[in-house]
Amino acid sequence: MTETFNQIVNETKNLSALERVQLVEEMYKTFESEKEETMTRRWADESERRIDAFERGEITTIDYEDITKILQ
Repeated sequence: MTETFNQIVNETKNLSALERVQLVEEMYKTFESEKEETMTRRWADESERRIDAFERGEITTIDYEDITKILQ
C-alpha cells in the first residue's frame, strides 16, 4: 500500500460511524457510470415525490398480503 493510502485509512479512523458510511457511499459513487448515477438520482427524486404525496394524503399504501392476492 502507498503512504497516501495508509494516511487516508488512518484518517478515517477518526471519523464518526455516520461519516464513515457517508465516505463509503461517496467512494461507491465513483464506480457508477454517469447513466447509473442519473438513474439513481431519478429514483431518489421519485421516491421523495411519492413519500411527500403519501404524507399529504394524496396516495395510500397497499398491504403486501393484498398485493400478493392480486398478483396470483
